[in-house]
Amino acid sequence: MNRDRKGGRGQPPSNHQISALMQRTGLPRALARQVVCGQLTANDAIRRLAIRTQVEGLISTHQLPKSLATQIALGQADLEQVLRKRRLKEHLLRMADHSALLVALADETPLTLFLHGQRVTAGRVTGVDRYEVVLDGKDGEERVHKLQIKMLCASSDLRRARRQIKRAPKVPRTAEPVPLPQDRYGCSDRRLFGYLDQETDVRVTLLEGERLRGTVTWLSRWEFGLQQRKGVEMTVFRHALADIRSW
Repeated sequence: MNRDRKGGRGQPPSNHQISALMQRTGLPRALARQVVCGQLTANDAIRRLAIRTQVEGLISTHQLPKSLATQIALGQADLEQVLRKRRLKEHLLRMADHSALLVALADETPLTLFLHGQRVTAGRVTGVDRYEVVLDGKDGEERVHKLQIKMLCASSDLRRARRQIKRAPKVPRTAEPVPLPQDRYGCSDRRLFGYLDQETDVRVTLLEGERLRGTVTWLSRWEFGLQQRKGVEMTVFRHALADIRSW
């Protein structure tokens, strides 16, 4: 029986061949060995090394699991979408139950509430429960159902806020609040957070035709903050939305 020559078919590659390829291409020994053995082409090995390096970089930089980092490196997932989804999750964990009403209750900031029926009321928040807010206003205590609130602002900002409220044409001035969540205008957390994350200028239209313009600064399950010109922040109640879009 004839034996294959040293380094030929069926024989293990020599250390010299592997070392020479490693020096020439920068491949690690395991990949260089596969190339010398004919299990990989040099181009495939270099591509694998590049993907491996990218995966390690993604894990180190963004603290991603290896499986997700590999999908991104292979082009099966988009890094920016993955990071935005994570930022949304972190924001909602921190802000899901946030409410401007509870903040005002804690710091005793007087608020002005814009209600359905074109009614406006103001006062200090003295109580907040699941469905109602209690105000101590100039005419005494008032209980307001949350579904009646379209938006609010600090009473100290009222004059500047009113100057920035416009009206949409052909929208009735009186529209009843929508009680069932499934019947309300659909604006997902993902969409709202996209506006926030990209600092997009948006135009908000409410059920009774009020129009506001600004940038989204925070969102929770029921409300979101809208930063307007001159430093005025309005809190918009999501159940009162008729439309929101980039401007």
